Amino acid sequence: MGSVWRWVWAMVGVAVVALPGCGTEVPGTPEAAPVDLCSALSLDEARDLLDTGAQTHDDRSKIVLQKGIDWDSYYQGPVAECRYAPLIGASDGIVVSYPLGDPALDIADLIKGVYDTGVQDIEIGPDKAVLVRRDRLAGAAVEHGTTQVAVSWQRLSLDDDSISEEEMTDLTAKVAGRLPERMVLAENDSPIECEQVRSADRLVGAVSFGFGNIVDNIMTCDFAGPDGLLQVEARAESRAGDIARRAESARDVRQEEEVTPPVSDDAVTFLWPPANARFEITTFLIDRAEIRIEFRHTQYDHTIATEFDEDKRTITEDSIAAVRAWEPR
Repeated sequence: MGSVWRWVWAMVGVAVVALPGCGTEVPGTPEAAPVDLCSALSLDEARDLLDTGAQTHDDRSKIVLQKGIDWDSYYQGPVAECRYAPLIGASDGIVVSYPLGDPALDIADLIKGVYDTGVQDIEIGPDKAVLVRRDRLAGAAVEHGTTQVAVSWQRLSLDDDSISEEEMTDLTAKVAGRLPERMVLAENDSPIECEQVRSADRLVGAVSFGFGNIVDNIMTCDFAGPDGLLQVEARAESRAGDIARRAESARDVRQEEEVTPPVSDDAVTFLWPPANARFEITTFLIDRAEIRIEFRHTQYDHTIATEFDEDKRTITEDSIAAVRAWEPR
């Protein structure tokens, strides 16, 4: 969504209809303690791996950890992601991801969505794994017991070097080795402000997993359920007047998409034309934040209403409430 690399990383995914992997146990099995997916790789470790000398570590280029859920368009399924990358722009980055649905029948399915060839079978200790490398982008998926996890790594800052098989294998082994062989995620790992998005279940059905965090001036609240994925991202105003100027620029270009009457007196909202079982809303909350809301239905042929209906208005009101409850830090 708001972060460019939500669209850069399209290496992992798994088809899903129900979401049993989030805090739900199979009857007759011992209860497993919920695991923090992002504990498999610390931010300091990611920064060491990504520090090629090109990073200046100022506010725009420093490596941060963002939590969220993304939708793999090739397999039509949601994956939980821990993203280690700069907040701004497409650059070096690492993503650790975990499919939220039933296990993939072939773990190669978790990384080959954007590749027609080049998937290599490997072993990481006793675990079955697959590897993909292409120029300065690499990915690997491993089956660690019943836990399936994928890792992708991009190094755009290097002009004449690629990520070696040994580097990718070592990183994936480290990540997988820190996760249990039968992993269960907590049903909700989001900032308390995300609780304001109470109407998420209107779109996704019963929320199976909530994932997000606040880092610098960005708040992420993502929700997965049997009917789809809802992503809410708010980027706080960094300089006085920024949000108002962006709202006016949007009006100049896409005035026909502006929502009337407004959702709030201090908000300018645009509904972009729905397509492919998804819709996107942008709200400029003046003097506070730009909010981007995106919903994707599980079924690709699902028809999305073109009007700004009650569900869209309510989810926008809830997202505004989450921003009002947030004090950017």
